Amino acid sequence: MPQKSPIPIVLAGGRGSRLRPLTRSRPKPMVPVAGRPMIEWCLHSLREAGLDRATIVVGHQAEKIQAHLQDGKDIGLELDYVHQQPQLGSAHALSEALEAQGLPSSALVLGADNVIEPALLEDLIATGPDAIGVTKSNIPSRYGVVELDGDVITSLREKPLVEGQALISTGVYLLSRQALDPVTRLVREGTTDLPEVLASILAEGHTIEASLTTGRWHDAVYPWDLVPMTEHLLHLHQPADPDTLDAHPTATHVGQVQFDEGCRLGPQAVVEGPTSLSANTRLGAHAQVSSALLLEGVKIGRGAVVEDSVVGEAATIGADVTIGAAEAEVIAEDGQAHQLPRFGAIVGPGVEIGPGATLEPGTIVGANAEIAAGARLTGRIPDGGWVT
Repeated sequence: MPQKSPIPIVLAGGRGSRLRPLTRSRPKPMVPVAGRPMIEWCLHSLREAGLDRATIVVGHQAEKIQAHLQDGKDIGLELDYVHQQPQLGSAHALSEALEAQGLPSSALVLGADNVIEPALLEDLIATGPDAIGVTKSNIPSRYGVVELDGDVITSLREKPLVEGQALISTGVYLLSRQALDPVTRLVREGTTDLPEVLASILAEGHTIEASLTTGRWHDAVYPWDLVPMTEHLLHLHQPADPDTLDAHPTATHVGQVQFDEGCRLGPQAVVEGPTSLSANTRLGAHAQVSSALLLEGVKIGRGAVVEDSVVGEAATIGADVTIGAAEAEVIAEDGQAHQLPRFGAIVGPGVEIGPGATLEPGTIVGANAEIAAGARLTGRIPDGGWVT
């Protein structure tokens, strides 16, 4: 690592609209995964990579992020904050940080919604002075695709129509003062997203290298991305049962399962990992949950089955409800269709699902929707919707 470490700039100001309905009541970086908000996992990786401070650019629901992280002492980082108002894109967020704090000699720029192994950051810093973390992906059209001449990036194309495996940008950037200098000018000229700004910097003749990472990287673009992210984190961190777990003697849990404080398992309830149960989650007798992320205060009724799904906070899933998993087509918030090899459903915060209902694989239920007993659902149910 260089003698003078780069200054991390963590972009945490966006609305997370593609992660709805899970971001209706909280900013995207504060969505909990495997026992911590996503932004905490990001900051812990910075610390483990040997960095001791970070600037966080906040915007949408900034007060919730700042109230949780405060000065960073509990994480082991010195944190300061820059407010992005209005939220006009990732390059605009970076520009706001640079205008507020001046041009550093080197900056490590990354999103707060990425789960990054420290090895990725270490590889990137070692590559410097200007580099982008890249990795191989089988779904490159979701990301920025990079093209190389040796180790030098020749082009960066955002979300192109590319099939098969390709190298993509992880959205983690090491940028020198020379590369950062044009950012504010380009933003003022109307380019507000960081990949487009970097493409312009490349076109102006600046050299940026690719750092092919040896570390794992996950980002949460859509709600279903939280399921493999949960699996990855639980595999790395091997959760232990908290002292406050209230499990009936006949309840069982197998594999990697994260229980937060105040969870309760009823008689013969079964939880199969990789699964994360956030604080005060309740499973009724004979309920079965596998490969799932349940947020705070979720109640799963007697005999209900939940597979490969994400359930938002304070949702109630009635007795004998079935949320099974299979190959599915899912329609995202932006209207795009996605084919998933195995998926259950997304249940938004505050949803109430009556006894005996069935959610077909690929269903997304909006926040505070009400589903009648015995209903059979597929597709998207809007926020506040009522299904009989």
